[in-house]
Amino acid sequence: MGISVSRLTLVRTGAGGIRTARAPRAYMHPHKLSREARQRLKWMDFHRTHGNNASLTCRHYGISRDTFYRWKARYDPLDLSTLESRSRAPQNQRTPTTAPETVRLVVRLRDANPEWSKYKLAVVAERDHSVTVSPSTVGRVLTRSGRISSRRAAKRRKAARTRRTRRPRELVASMPGELVQVDTKHLYLPGGLKRFQFVAVDVATRVKVTEVYATVSSRSAASFLSTVASRVPFEVRAVQTDNGSEYLGEFDRACAARGVAHFFSHPHCPKHNAFVERQIQTEIDEFHSLVEPVSDTAELNDLLLAWDRFFNEVRPHQSLGYLTPMAYYRRITAPRADDPRT
Repeated sequence: MGISVSRLTLVRTGAGGIRTARAPRAYMHPHKLSREARQRLKWMDFHRTHGNNASLTCRHYGISRDTFYRWKARYDPLDLSTLESRSRAPQNQRTPTTAPETVRLVVRLRDANPEWSKYKLAVVAERDHSVTVSPSTVGRVLTRSGRISSRRAAKRRKAARTRRTRRPRELVASMPGELVQVDTKHLYLPGGLKRFQFVAVDVATRVKVTEVYATVSSRSAASFLSTVASRVPFEVRAVQTDNGSEYLGEFDRACAARGVAHFFSHPHCPKHNAFVERQIQTEIDEFHSLVEPVSDTAELNDLLLAWDRFFNEVRPHQSLGYLTPMAYYRRITAPRADDPRT
């Protein structure tokens, strides 16, 4: 149990002499107890050295009487391990009832397709092998067989706890500003410099805004949101980003302050941000591969501003009927002759 020689205390006798007596609890090195157990040991020592006053002990440590008395009942001065937390698992646990053949099938399917989820595996088991098994059962089988990475599972649980609103399926951006997609491209410049290019594209008109920052932070993303709002000729009502950390924190708060809805794409689904992803590839093909790279951020932003104007006002777009984004914007927002309000 890790118990060494008991401590000795000095006790004054009635005649004024001093004798030795054994301490009321065994001695154990602190590092052999968990942090929680060492804290509970302090409760017991405080209680003993203050006249066994439970009320004073509870007030001093900010604990309830029920908690103190529960641990006091467990406490054995000669066995400090009694202050350790016990397992809360039920004594009578349910025995898995999944047929061994089903377990072997699920494990075999997972080994053949390690990236498939429990939902896909359940569908394949029924479709191809006529074995009906629920996704939850598949998940339990994978967990018991060690086919689920605890690190990846913890990462997914953390992501699930973070509140992230996804774009509603019924939201189809047909008017300017209804949905602006935003993404980030990493730039490697001469001299070993690394910069971060934020790109925003309006889904309805393809009007785009680009700006480079020295850091990829939520503060940079919030500043870029202000740049977008000042450069586009319409009100931005919603933005969609990936799940990068730069789109949390200050960026998310900036969206809320402007009354802009912020939607996140699903993880590992770049097609959900297809418009801005396509625009980044266009940036690579028609700007970065043709323009001499520069290291100065201000100079690079001047070049990108000129490129934005060319892209929005000169370059024809096949998807817009070979109109420029600004020409298309003026067409869909121009008053109609048959509109009674004009």
